[in-house]
Amino acid sequence: MSPSLLHINNYTTYLEVYNPHDYTYTLPMNTLLGRITHIPYQMHSCLLSDTSREYSSLSSQRHILNAIDLEQKPSATSHTIDKLITHIKNVQHKQKLRSILQQHMKIFDISQVTQANTHIQHTINTGDSLPISSRPYPRTIEQRRELQAEIQKMTQTNQIRPSNSPWSSPVIIHKKKDGGIRFLVDYRKLNSVTKKDCFPQPTTEELLHRLGGHRFYTKLDLKSGYFQLPIHETEKEKTAFITQDGLWEFNVLPQGIMNGPPTFQRTMHNLLGYGRWDYVMVYLDDILIFSRSLNEHQQHLNEILSILAKANFQVNPDKCSVAVQEIEFLSHTINEQGIKPNGDKIKAIIDLPAPHTLKEANEFLGKINWYRKFIPNFAHIAAPLHKVTNKTKHHRHEFKWGPDQQHSFDEFKRILTTYPLFLEYPDSSTPFVLTTDASGIGIGGILRQDTPSGTKINYFKSRVLDDTERKYDTIEQEALAIFWCISELRSYIGDSDFIVETDHKPLENFHKKQINNKRVMNWLFKLQDILPQIIAVKHRPGAHNAAADYISRHFPPSTSPNINPSTINVTHADRPIGTEHWDEHVPKPQCIQYTEPSILKHTCIHNASINAQINAVTTRAQSKLQAQPRSSSANTSSTSTISQSRCSSPPMATPLHDFSLSRIRSEQAQDVIIQQILQQIRNNRRYESFTIQQGILYKLAYRNDATIKLVYAPSKLIPEIMAAYHDHPLSGHFGTGRTWSMLRNTYYWPRMKETITSHIKSCDKCSQFHVDRHKPPGFLQPIQPPNEVFQVLGMDWWGPTTTSLSGNRYVLVITDRLSGYVVAKASPTNTAQDTARTHFKNELLQAISNLIGCKHIFSTPYHPQTNEQTEPWNSTFVTQIAKYCNTDLNNWDTILPSIVYAYNNGIHSSTGISPYQLAFGRRQRHPFSPPATTFVFSKPHDYWAQVIQYRNTALKQAKQHIMHQQELSKIRFDKNRSHPTFVLGDLVWMKIFVGRHKLKARYTGPARIIRILSPVSFIVEDEHLQQFQVHSNNIRRVYSRSSS
Repeated sequence: MSPSLLHINNYTTYLEVYNPHDYTYTLPMNTLLGRITHIPYQMHSCLLSDTSREYSSLSSQRHILNAIDLEQKPSATSHTIDKLITHIKNVQHKQKLRSILQQHMKIFDISQVTQANTHIQHTINTGDSLPISSRPYPRTIEQRRELQAEIQKMTQTNQIRPSNSPWSSPVIIHKKKDGGIRFLVDYRKLNSVTKKDCFPQPTTEELLHRLGGHRFYTKLDLKSGYFQLPIHETEKEKTAFITQDGLWEFNVLPQGIMNGPPTFQRTMHNLLGYGRWDYVMVYLDDILIFSRSLNEHQQHLNEILSILAKANFQVNPDKCSVAVQEIEFLSHTINEQGIKPNGDKIKAIIDLPAPHTLKEANEFLGKINWYRKFIPNFAHIAAPLHKVTNKTKHHRHEFKWGPDQQHSFDEFKRILTTYPLFLEYPDSSTPFVLTTDASGIGIGGILRQDTPSGTKINYFKSRVLDDTERKYDTIEQEALAIFWCISELRSYIGDSDFIVETDHKPLENFHKKQINNKRVMNWLFKLQDILPQIIAVKHRPGAHNAAADYISRHFPPSTSPNINPSTINVTHADRPIGTEHWDEHVPKPQCIQYTEPSILKHTCIHNASINAQINAVTTRAQSKLQAQPRSSSANTSSTSTISQSRCSSPPMATPLHDFSLSRIRSEQAQDVIIQQILQQIRNNRRYESFTIQQGILYKLAYRNDATIKLVYAPSKLIPEIMAAYHDHPLSGHFGTGRTWSMLRNTYYWPRMKETITSHIKSCDKCSQFHVDRHKPPGFLQPIQPPNEVFQVLGMDWWGPTTTSLSGNRYVLVITDRLSGYVVAKASPTNTAQDTARTHFKNELLQAISNLIGCKHIFSTPYHPQTNEQTEPWNSTFVTQIAKYCNTDLNNWDTILPSIVYAYNNGIHSSTGISPYQLAFGRRQRHPFSPPATTFVFSKPHDYWAQVIQYRNTALKQAKQHIMHQQELSKIRFDKNRSHPTFVLGDLVWMKIFVGRHKLKARYTGPARIIRILSPVSFIVEDEHLQQFQVHSNNIRRVYSRSSS
């Protein structure tokens, strides 16, 4: 080390140390390099000894010293380089990497701020826009001091300069976690007049896909990447920013400006991208070098560092990784086998509390959406969250976090902590297999490869069907699942061949045959360029398609296990591989076998544990898998007894039924009829269709050319058998057909079908919950049309709806029963605060009816057909008004009079005459009609006689037309209906219309019929002595169950 004059700044200085030898020399720790002497300020110069002769040999050794670049390299940078390669164990490889990094040491020296030498300089195309200036944001004295210090620093490094620009943008200050400030400029106004640069930005999926199959990675992070790129001289004035202390403009590319990312991406692409796609990729200021071997990686690294050094770029060594075998990139952890989420990012999501605001919910969805490709059935799990987050800023007060959202929130956390979130890179020698499925609510698919070493899962895809797609036929939904998955994954599949698997038989090899469905053929046409890559479209039975089926159907469970953040680190070894049937990891029902023989061989209880491959089970997938034979593995056996600790509890507390042989033998011994049959068989054996084994009577039956034995059920055991095969949760309260099919191959007793039908008909749960697929009893009761116009009027309220600009929310509708003439009045309130009953059933209306001598008749509740004129009009005018409403739907009351006018002026389908013409005896002139014809009468009174004659003819014709339409309606309505047979005193169930949850009973009661108003209308009284008027459509008979 030669004597030097040193300048110490902020306790830091640099020393030049030369190695005159032709070999590497390592300085031990605490080696004394020299002594420092402080020079007083009074001395202006000092004499340095001549050392040129001592080191004259350096010039002859330039080729040796050039590898170390002796110009000026601080020791701190060398220490940083050593830290980057400490993980390399091989001494030769380590020395080689050190040599490469030291050769380009100036790239890692960030003590001096530099600008890159590139051919691209950023421009800001604002067209013909005039300069935009803004006032500075107000600052405190302390903030101004901090801001000025930052400006001073950037001025010294030549990143900014004072400006006289007509443009100006204000400065934003953000506090960092370490207490410092982040300097940003608010360029929103400038960006609004800047033309967009559409240079392509690589997607995350594209970048991650390119890393497949590589072993060594180096990540270089450009130090303040934007600030290294120059900006065109003529554009600098547009970058000007203003503070209370002055105006400055940038010499380099500032952050926050439009087209900054495209310029940066274009610069790096031109510098590194061309011809190097196989081993380097750039995403803004992150450069990733990837290779299949370490020797190859050293060559690639040396080449990229040489290019960066020539362009005078700097990297931040603290954020760099060199020649590692696993790397963090774009919030993913990448290695040779595949991709998994970043553990720190996952932990950050796990630590998030449940959202309380719309903003927090959207932030959670944004974070979890980043890892959706790792999560099967992502769309379905997230559906409840989307219901409360799909709101604009102005509707954020409507945010409601309910149980469904909490279940989805917990389900995502559970998957992130328990599911092996790992996707493998594809094997180029093996074709892909795309397995798809569709349900009525969603579609999904799994891309995999079946390799000799096991199954590789490459990708999960799923989404929810929209309202239109849910109406598609089954073949269309299944085809949509195939076409959508191919479209979404075609960039991943590339030019590789692949096989499609679907559980819909008609789509087998659809790409080679004509499908008689226009929509499917249109989808097929759009993907014709990729069809040659399809090896085959195979039919995979639903029982073997459980994984894709699960993805298209599963909704989050109602409960979630406790989340343990410590379990988030899932390794590649945790993923089940090497299985023959990759998607049969769905947990199957496990069985508890009784030690004592029984008629019910075993009771299947669903195992609720979550499997590592598919961590949830859907109804359809479960039912399919129950039919599969169990594998004879060491862990499970269909013939071994399963301990209680491994099985979950039944869905609800239900009694256990003892149908053991000893119990049956005992009950048969006490049954008189069975004992008579046994005695006769023992005496003369005349009963060939019966047999006795171990003292039990069996009925012989023939099923599919085979004889089977059916236990002759004792009469005392029949109610218990029915309870087990119908009422028990494992039997499901299904109908007669299913219950009969379960019993017919196990038991026998006389009139067995009648017993089953009677039991189910008298089942209270079935009566209250089941949907009746048949038309309810009760024939149509036509109402005789009145003789005169306005003799019978119908009244009804419609609403509430969106409040109009005039404050109206309701419509009072009055309809003439004969002519169909309508009067509709918009109103801000319906003046009834309690229920619909009080609209017309009150003392005021009763008094008015008595005063004018009219009769007030009420329609049957929840049976709109009674008010046959008013109710149809309600549905008609809503549809017509909706066609003219504005986007805010608040002008409907101004459109209402026009719709009423048009309705009254049109021909009524029931009368064949317009309501206005029938009501007032003349045609109403339309505003767009030509002038009316003039008639001249010899006497003025002749007109009145002609009006009377015309009106009487019209009324007669209208009544005939109405009665004819009623006859046609009655024929259609009465078809396949029975006449109600309710009588006084009958017990009935009443249908629930208001406030019923989907899982609540559809009918309530029972109630007793106390009065018959008509063949289809009744007054009933419930157990609380409340009376209701009901229609036969809305009641069910209560059947009593015999005690025998």
